[in-house]
Amino acid sequence: KGNSLIINDLFWDLCGGLPILRLMDRIEPGIVPWKKTHPKPRGRLQMVDNCNLVVTLAKQMNLVVVNIGGVDIMDRNKMLILAIMWQLMRRYTLDSLSTLGTPHDEPITEKDVIQWANEKVLNATPILDNLNDTSSSTPFTATEPTPVPIKNLSDNFLSNSVFLLRICAAIKPKAVNWKLV
Repeated sequence: KGNSLIINDLFWDLCGGLPILRLMDRIEPGIVPWKKTHPKPRGRLQMVDNCNLVVTLAKQMNLVVVNIGGVDIMDRNKMLILAIMWQLMRRYTLDSLSTLGTPHDEPITEKDVIQWANEKVLNATPILDNLNDTSSSTPFTATEPTPVPIKNLSDNFLSNSVFLLRICAAIKPKAVNWKLV
């Protein structure tokens, strides 16, 4: 498709800025002034121009880009690229969920997402995994600590992805093989 975007190496493929600009334009249609971009950048300066535009537009989208410059993206600074990508994913997810609405036609907020996730995880039936059963992929093992609710989408309990795996297991218990975690 013309709209498809394939990324094989997150840091290498994003260093020219264009994939991030395409993502931004998908999240907020029309935000990217495409005439100011370099679709086929020739050299470092044009790539940095694209990356500087990413940072400028990130500010317009109310993303936190303190101490992030276009050169950081161009130089493949992993931590800073991940910071931008996390914020874009969060924005995309919340925007997508907000179109669903609630029973009272109110948009879904981050607080609603957190409440739903905590309810799913905390109300999931803990089934102790038979450690000798290699075919088992039940949600929880005997050695696993009790699930802890998260406070926000920046909660430290999200850092190892176990909470997200718990959500998957709560929705579809056999989706996660806890022996591999």
